[in-house]
Amino acid sequence: MGNMDPYIDLSMQAHNAGGPAELLEQVFQRGNEQGFSDGQMSGLVRGVIVGAVFTAGVTTAVFWPALRERLGPKRGDDLSAGAEEAIAKAAARNWCTVTNDQKFKGGLALLVGDRFRALTRSGGVVQIQVDGRDEAYYAPGADLESISDFVLEDIDEL
Repeated sequence: MGNMDPYIDLSMQAHNAGGPAELLEQVFQRGNEQGFSDGQMSGLVRGVIVGAVFTAGVTTAVFWPALRERLGPKRGDDLSAGAEEAIAKAAARNWCTVTNDQKFKGGLALLVGDRFRALTRSGGVVQIQVDGRDEAYYAPGADLESISDFVLEDIDEL
């Protein structure tokens, strides 16, 4: 018997009864038939609920650090090192100059004379920084090649 079996059984009983409220109503009704008063049944149900919540809270507090360590993200250090490397590479890249006007989906418009540099690349999509603008934009690499001196193959794949 697994440690989740009682919870699964309780969920199944609630489902079969038509929901948690209906299950509690049936529990109260059975208790009244067996001679318990509403107050006694209410206290019993409250005790069970408080006990379950307390058990879940203590279990979480005790086991959470171990679970997080075992199941949590593993790439934290690698991602930081990779991010620093990507930032350094992007900062070292040359600016590309736009030779033909182009409007892209998402509101980006590049005009003749605008400058941009590639930050990252995933497949044919390039994240670019446009000179004088704060945001980074995504644009198809083939389109950037057609309107500027940008070369998609010069950018490393993520």
